[in-house]
Amino acid sequence: MLIRDRSTVPQKELDDKQRFKNLENAFIITENVVRYKKVIILDDIYTTGATMDACAKALHEGGVHEVYSVVLCIGRGF
Repeated sequence: MLIRDRSTVPQKELDDKQRFKNLENAFIITENVVRYKKVIILDDIYTTGATMDACAKALHEGGVHEVYSVVLCIGRGF
């Protein structure tokens, strides 16, 4: 699974570019996720994709081959 490795500014306070920078290297995987080759990420809201992008990157770097995403809502301005 993923865990947040460091504190970050709340995404709602940032513009699009800042959101991606804010989450760079913010997530790490636990050792037990490596055994899964396909993973689904679930997020409550998709605005810029910064959270999904950061999570997918951490998972790929950890050895996951395929990452799929599911969101519950799409934010304004998307």
